[in-house]
Amino acid sequence: MAHCLNPRAGGLHENSPRAVTCRSCDFLVLGARIDNYEVIDFIGTGTYGHVYKVREPAPLSRILALKVLRVEQLTEKARDSFFDEAQRIANLQHPHILPVYNFGQLVDGRPYLVMEYAPRTMLDLFLKTDGTRRLAFAEELLPYVQQASSALFHIHENGLIHQDIKPGNLLIGRNGKLLLSDFGATFYLGMQTHASLGEVTGTAAYMPPEQWQGNPRRQSDEYALAVCFYEMLAGRTPFVYRMLEQMWNAHLKEQPQPPQQWNPRVPAEIGAVLLRAMAKKLSAALSYCDRIC
Repeated sequence: MAHCLNPRAGGLHENSPRAVTCRSCDFLVLGARIDNYEVIDFIGTGTYGHVYKVREPAPLSRILALKVLRVEQLTEKARDSFFDEAQRIANLQHPHILPVYNFGQLVDGRPYLVMEYAPRTMLDLFLKTDGTRRLAFAEELLPYVQQASSALFHIHENGLIHQDIKPGNLLIGRNGKLLLSDFGATFYLGMQTHASLGEVTGTAAYMPPEQWQGNPRRQSDEYALAVCFYEMLAGRTPFVYRMLEQMWNAHLKEQPQPPQQWNPRVPAEIGAVLLRAMAKKLSAALSYCDRIC
């Protein structure tokens, strides 16, 4: 028998050794073969799908990542969006954007894509020997600010807004370089200055006011990136609330405290640039990437 890779309590259901997807849940089965890839572990869950570690066949035998759409997300629109994501990433081809190598469909119709395996996120770079997080030094972050800014500039030049910039989507590849990932919430803006989507997409702690209002624009990604680096310097995001309504109100109306309040080592000029990038009025927010880099 083979067990599925459901990490939740009550998971690890038993299945036939030839099974690909679990008969009791939507997770893949350990050892399953998808095209030429062998499923060897579960990594985590993204915007629309579960992500697994897979092994490529010999002679390369590379360890890669496979992302598959969750069953509850399986609609015609979601399937189309998933393949759109694969095509968008494949066409971007940037050294700091997670590359896609292949895509296809499982027998149950769920689409999947195969990507480079990046085992760590930005937050994993700043850990103590006991595994707890430490505060980052500004000079440690500089190369990653430059790399993330380069990736964002590239996707914006291609008419896209990412809409879900957060530390979990800032991966660190095998060579130690940053790789922007998870384009499941990406919107094609084209030549427009902003979109009027009428819906809210993103992760609450990192979303700027206009994104909360369903009107994202390119600067929205820069705001979110500033929140990410604020978090690494301060050990927390600018706003820490449990209720979604409180978080919404804070991003729209509350002024964030300088990161120096939580970490006095942060240079005043770095704190000022981050706060300016998180300004409530877009006219006041310059590209903080240009200011830091």
